[in-house]
Amino acid sequence: MIRNFIDGTRIDNRLPVLMVERKISIRELSELTDVTYTMIRDLYHGSRQSAKWETIDRICKVLGVGIGDIFIYVPEEEEAGDV
Repeated sequence: MIRNFIDGTRIDNRLPVLMVERKISIRELSELTDVTYTMIRDLYHGSRQSAKWETIDRICKVLGVGIGDIFIYVPEEEEAGDV
């Protein structure tokens, strides 16, 4: 399984997967959520270390998911078993 860890964490960022499944671009998600393109891009690439709860809430509403669907904690043992 391919993991997209947020820089320096054990958090798997599934935002790119969810966006591909829904055929939605960074620009489209930005417009639908009224969140800046830069913020969505940084979250998409896992380079943003923080975001307001309001931002996450807007993304969840548009994508129709919960926060646990976007960000998943992966223990080191679990990742080692994915090889």
